[in-house]
Amino acid sequence: MARPLLAIDGDSFAHRAFHGVPRSVGRAGGKPGNLLHGLTSMVLRLWEQERPRTVVVGWDMLGTPTYRNELLEGYQGGRVFDPEILEQLDLLPGLVASTGIVCGKQAGYEADDFLAAVVAQERRRGGAALVATSDRDAYQLAGDGVTILQPQRGVSE
Repeated sequence: MARPLLAIDGDSFAHRAFHGVPRSVGRAGGKPGNLLHGLTSMVLRLWEQERPRTVVVGWDMLGTPTYRNELLEGYQGGRVFDPEILEQLDLLPGLVASTGIVCGKQAGYEADDFLAAVVAQERRRGGAALVATSDRDAYQLAGDGVTILQPQRGVSE
């Protein structure tokens, strides 16, 4: 059987990593690094456990409206993010892409859109996909050849 494609919800995992790794984990100059360390560890662990043929990570564009905002007034309104998470979120797609992992991030789209697109493409080619996210909305993607991987606790599983 061919190895599956692994699609990861970058923002979902980023929030888990940020809150699951102590804020004392930092970078040079006293800058925060817990999110960078945690997400890198999570992606590496998934890759080692699942051995996919390729990995795609989808990212949200914070502060940029999507079609969802047009359809539902107040969509994700009132979300407030810690400045430490925002600074690290800006660095993550570049860090992940530097490893050769494909990243999807574009104005007007969310990580969910990229996950759905790669799953649809994988289904058309007759392949299998693993979708890693803590967002329960992703369960609508589950089906023949598509498995949802949901972390169970912290960054260790």
